[in-house]
Amino acid sequence: MTTEGMSMTSLSPVLPPRTLETLLVSVPSALFVLDADGRVLYANALAANLVRRSPESVLGCDIAQEFGQFLSAQWDQACQTARSEQRTVEYELHNVALAGWFRLFLTPVEDNLVIHIKDTTELNRMMQLQQVSTALARCTTPDEVIEVTLLQAVSTMGAYLGAVFELDLSGENLELVGDVGYPETLRATAKYVPLAENFPPCEAVRTGKPVFLLGEALDQRYVGRAEIRSARTQSLASLPLLVEERALGVLVLSFQTEQTFGQQAQAFMLAFALQCAQALERVRGRAVIEESRERLAFLAAASALLSSSLDIHGTLQRLGQLAVENVANWVTIFLADETGHLQLTTAVHRDPDHLPLLNALMDNYPLNMNDQHGVVQVYRTGRSSLVGAVAVTVIDAIPDVGKREILRAMRLESLMTVPLTTRGRVIGAMALASSNAEKAYGPEDLELAAELARRAAGIIENAQLFSAAQDGEARLAGIIGTVTDAVITSDEQGLIVVFNAAAEQMFGLSAFEALGQSPEHFRPSPLPDNQLAASSMVGTAGHRMFAERADGTSFPVEETTSEVVVRGQRLLTSVIRDVTERLQTEQTLLESEARFRTTFEQAAVGIAHVGLNGRWQSVNDRLCDIVGYSREELLTLSFPEMTHKDDLEEDLEYVDQLRSGNIRTYSMRKRFYRKGGGLVWVNITGSLMRDSNGEAQYFIKVVEDITDIKQAEVALRAARDDLERRVEERTGDLQRLSQELQVQVQELELRNGEAKVLSEMSEMLQACFTFHEVEQVVAQHAAQLFPGIPGKLYAYGASKNGLEELVAWNGQSTSAFLFGPEECWGLRRGRLFASAGGGLTCQHHRATGATLCVPMLAQGETVGLLYLEGNEAGFSKRQERLAQTVAETVALAMVNLRLRETLRQQSIRDPLTGLFNRRYLEETFERELRRAERKSECIGIIMLDVDRFKTFNDTHGHEAGDALLKALGGLLKESIRAEDVACRYGGEEFTLLLTGATQQQTFDRAEQIREAITRLKIMNQGKILEGVSASMGVATFPQHGRELAGLVRAADLALYRAKREGRNRVINAD
Repeated sequence: MTTEGMSMTSLSPVLPPRTLETLLVSVPSALFVLDADGRVLYANALAANLVRRSPESVLGCDIAQEFGQFLSAQWDQACQTARSEQRTVEYELHNVALAGWFRLFLTPVEDNLVIHIKDTTELNRMMQLQQVSTALARCTTPDEVIEVTLLQAVSTMGAYLGAVFELDLSGENLELVGDVGYPETLRATAKYVPLAENFPPCEAVRTGKPVFLLGEALDQRYVGRAEIRSARTQSLASLPLLVEERALGVLVLSFQTEQTFGQQAQAFMLAFALQCAQALERVRGRAVIEESRERLAFLAAASALLSSSLDIHGTLQRLGQLAVENVANWVTIFLADETGHLQLTTAVHRDPDHLPLLNALMDNYPLNMNDQHGVVQVYRTGRSSLVGAVAVTVIDAIPDVGKREILRAMRLESLMTVPLTTRGRVIGAMALASSNAEKAYGPEDLELAAELARRAAGIIENAQLFSAAQDGEARLAGIIGTVTDAVITSDEQGLIVVFNAAAEQMFGLSAFEALGQSPEHFRPSPLPDNQLAASSMVGTAGHRMFAERADGTSFPVEETTSEVVVRGQRLLTSVIRDVTERLQTEQTLLESEARFRTTFEQAAVGIAHVGLNGRWQSVNDRLCDIVGYSREELLTLSFPEMTHKDDLEEDLEYVDQLRSGNIRTYSMRKRFYRKGGGLVWVNITGSLMRDSNGEAQYFIKVVEDITDIKQAEVALRAARDDLERRVEERTGDLQRLSQELQVQVQELELRNGEAKVLSEMSEMLQACFTFHEVEQVVAQHAAQLFPGIPGKLYAYGASKNGLEELVAWNGQSTSAFLFGPEECWGLRRGRLFASAGGGLTCQHHRATGATLCVPMLAQGETVGLLYLEGNEAGFSKRQERLAQTVAETVALAMVNLRLRETLRQQSIRDPLTGLFNRRYLEETFERELRRAERKSECIGIIMLDVDRFKTFNDTHGHEAGDALLKALGGLLKESIRAEDVACRYGGEEFTLLLTGATQQQTFDRAEQIREAITRLKIMNQGKILEGVSASMGVATFPQHGRELAGLVRAADLALYRAKREGRNRVINAD
């Protein structure tokens, strides 16, 4: 069926109804037929699916009222036009809820209206993608791409919020670079989001896959980031911007309604995101190419400018100026000095007034070469450093107030540091800083700065070498002029060309007078004529001779002569040193050595020189006295030979450390063998003598006899040992006393703990309402009082013939669950019975270790047994007393509880029938009334009266009457559920309360009870009495009343009616 105005009435006479139905079903698009009131007469499956309903549930619906969210504002006008003008009206609809575009055709057919809905989503999406592609193709900057992307996305997809996030330079954060509809608070909160967060846009970038969320899933995913989500957002799409599987960022769209996000919608969104990503990559690539071209031109110009001069200071200043003009606001250049420490050589800023800030920073906070960051780290490692955005929190965290204020004033927004490297060697570092918060440094800027530094480093090194060469010549001249030795240089003709200041002073002649003369003028005996070829002193060092001053006096000197070729000319240089004072010093040393020899021989301690091979080289008389050998005998022996074997290893270790240079001297006590085989204790001090080159020569040993000291030590050690023995004995006594005290303290703490547990158990037992609560309280506290000891609590059963287990603790014991009192010695004797595992034992257990059976007695009655089962060690007297106390406490509690329960039963039970009394009925009804109101349930009330009970009493006697009432009570108990209540209301009148029972259910139950009563037989004095009947009235809550009095009154009236109508029947209340 088409939609160009074809009339259904024209088809119906031609086509049979089934054929027409088949034709309508087969229409490939949504089709509705509405009556004159706008209600659906027919809807095919596609139409029902469009509004998310079944075809059957759509029939009869007012389409404008129930499916208004799927229609637009044009609907009413289009319907009115189609009906009034009797023509097909069409219009286009974009539905956000369905995430699609549709063309609607409204065709009037008599009083009905045929609605044909054609899905044009794919066609519209293709056209929109083409429009987006055209708009993006005109963009030339990333900002234009982002703006077009957001405007097209929001308008095309029906989103009310849109945002584009890009990966920052670190690749660890998402940065908000554009948005539509974001309030200022939301924009500030979402400015930077860590990529690792559990946040849908972050997940889309990490996985490279879109994230579509709505409903509860959206709430769950925003648990940790609720502040980034608008309260109106019901659906969200996070679309990664991918180029060749590489994420550039993410497009985030927020919707005020829940979207379906079907496959077609997802495909359209991903195609849109792909076009945006490709456009962004295209304009960025174009910008990168342009920037690369500009940077290459800048580097070429910079190289030419830097190479224009070899002046080191000018080169550094030009380098800083170039960087400031093209890359940075701040530039600082550091070069390493001779010690490897960085020195600030150049600082440049676009505004020279800012330079005092840097000078203040460097003066007050100089570089620390041990730093693991910043300029020092870049210089040490040779690797560049980039800080894309200097965090304010980092500067605020600096503890030094002065340094923090200087850095704030410098306005460092972005920072990079590059090494100055040439020929594989780092000679310094250059730091560049930007004060522009909108232009953070990136990898491209770092690459440009590194290349500039690499090119500048070679030029700087050349300028340094040129400056060093100039300084070298000046230093050489200065050195020659300042040395204390005379320096005389002669040329190939034998004429003096260099005569330094020391030579002027030494020979009493000015350089002006000496230049051009022969060096032989200063020697008493001249050298041969061909001095350069034949002199035997060329190349010799320290040749001693006499020289002659200008006044004719001679003096001793040492002359060193060397030959050197400079610029093709052979020169002979003599370095002459006046040794007059040295000769005097040598004489003084000879005299000092004589004095030392005298001291060596006359010292009060032994002194010896020992060779490196351990042989004695020289010894004094005192050492000979100590060891008992003559000088000649001692010199034939070695140092190790005379050392006791137990002391030799330690002594040799010290000798090794002396030779290795680890120590300079050592001192130790040792034993020497005396002549004749005895031992002598000595204190020896050793050192090692070395020559001027540091080579070991011999050992010096100073030996002191300490025999008297050792004897005093032996006596002192004996006295100390005796004192230690007595102290140890006294300490042992104190330790024993301490242990006894600790045992007593532990015993006291244990008793206090047991008393606390007993008190708590007694208090809780008094608060128990049931025997089950008593069992739990006893098990909990007995486990604490007897840790690790299994136990059980027994009580007499109803027959009083045996004991039953109530509860056990600390695992299972071997005692039986049931046993008779004759099987327990404790019960037979009426007091505690302890068994050690052998000999006489109780029959109710199979324990091999120790056991305790404690009868529980209270008020002259045995109510149960406390049983404990231990190991072979048995129970202590304290444990037996504790068990007796527990048994007495529990017995008293059980008797009191039993008494309370008896009194309670007496207060709510009828003693003759065993049924509840009227008081209990009233309490129960109030409780069941609240429950029934809460659950909207009914309560049934049956009032029962025995027919002709007085006649029965008069005929058979009161005992028979009591027997009848008792039998009737038993029958009523058996005829109701556990949750129902049967009570004796008074005399022969009974009341039954049935919870949750309706009027009919209550009536049926009353009828069953009535029939059971007619079958009731009572045995009295050997006779069987029959023929008993009862009349009953039935009422229910809330039908007959909301209070017990009203319900009983209604049931009573029904009961009286049953009596009047002939008895033995059940009547419902009116």
